[in-house]
Amino acid sequence: MKEIKAKRLCSAIMTIAIVFTCLTGYVPQKVKAETAYAVNQLVNGDFSDGFTGWNTYFFNGTCANAKINSDYELDMSINYWEQVSYDNNKTFNKISWQSLLEQSVSIEDGKQYTIRFDGYASEDKTIQVGIKDNSQYQFYFDLTTEKKTFTKTFTSRSNMNQLFQMLFGYMENDGAYNPEGKHDIYISNIYFVEGDGSNIKEIPVISGIDDGAEYVAGITPGFKYSKGYTVVLYYKEAVLDEYTVVGFNVGDEIKEDGYYKIVMTDENDSSVSVMKEFLIDHNKIDTSKDYYIVKSRSNGMVLTAKNNTDNAPVIQTRFDNKVEQLFSIEETTNGYMVITSLSSGKVLTVEKKSIQDGAPIVLVSKDTDNYTKWKKKYVAQGYNSIINVGSSKALDVPGASGSEGIQLNQYTSNSSKAQQWDIIKVDINMLLNKDYVPDVTTEGTWKTNAIISPKHNKLTAAGP
Repeated sequence: MKEIKAKRLCSAIMTIAIVFTCLTGYVPQKVKAETAYAVNQLVNGDFSDGFTGWNTYFFNGTCANAKINSDYELDMSINYWEQVSYDNNKTFNKISWQSLLEQSVSIEDGKQYTIRFDGYASEDKTIQVGIKDNSQYQFYFDLTTEKKTFTKTFTSRSNMNQLFQMLFGYMENDGAYNPEGKHDIYISNIYFVEGDGSNIKEIPVISGIDDGAEYVAGITPGFKYSKGYTVVLYYKEAVLDEYTVVGFNVGDEIKEDGYYKIVMTDENDSSVSVMKEFLIDHNKIDTSKDYYIVKSRSNGMVLTAKNNTDNAPVIQTRFDNKVEQLFSIEETTNGYMVITSLSSGKVLTVEKKSIQDGAPIVLVSKDTDNYTKWKKKYVAQGYNSIINVGSSKALDVPGASGSEGIQLNQYTSNSSKAQQWDIIKVDINMLLNKDYVPDVTTEGTWKTNAIISPKHNKLTAAGP
């Protein structure tokens, strides 16, 4: 804690907080406290929390791949139109929903609603945005290579709870732009609000940290705001201590044990602000346990705990040594196992104890029911399918998607590589000290150097 104490001393003799100011050239307007701002019905419309809140579909996992990039944009690559879907005559079609983004909204008869988003593409491309199965509330937008804000206001003629959808596939309407080759689409700042949209308010965003969360390793928060802003980091060693301002620059890793509060504020209007508190405690790691990475055979991505809250989604990401990518695996009776996130101490289960195909996989506080228990089914070359005991469904990558941030689900067992997993043991002490990078490219090693088969039904990484 020598570095932190030095920072405390430095901050004590300063007359102002040590802050980082992000200047964009934009002159912020003063916010009037009495203004009634529009409420965005869409959860995580700014993508500051990855794909959380969104349902995604990318046909076959190969027509399109998507991720949330460092600019908090949906960054989607459309690979091809052909061989998109069979109709009843088994002829190939080109369809608008071959790649889509959606979530639930509510509309009331007689009320006005506004859709607003920012978008552009590597080539001119038409997309469709609106309410599912209601053609009068579906609208076409022509993206160009220049980033623009698109807006559409309509008046509802009925009451309904339905899906808000953005369709990125092939558009059949006259004059639509459908690039022939591979192309990219970028979408951000999506709003669905009541009214004409004139009172939409941008809120500063601190990403990568959950308010009230406890972490067992260093974290690097992200910040999103189109205007100038300041960031102040506060620290205290124990819960009863007083917070003290410490030095911080955007991009710094926060890694010392202790309690933190981070505040992001519009540089010209202190009423526009967001705050998150969190704890870092390396001692919460039980180094006597074995820890594993669980890697998909279909795309090479690994299981990741999205955050530390109950019902937090389990997603897939590229392996990058994050603690939330590590899990302990405790074997129980009947050969079952409980899979526990290192970052949160919560266990994998099926949301709402569902037996349906497509039910999401989430993390909950440890329970003893069969939905928090899993069993391995050996496949080949060290890979296993992972079957939920309660539902008898397999841990699955939806649509065999190669998109980063997609929430995993359960599906009826099949021979797809989207249901085959490599369980790789890691050296936890070396990993946390960043002295060690596990080999997660084991299938290539296996194919080149295969000598013996891993033991059947054992937690052995795929490979020789």
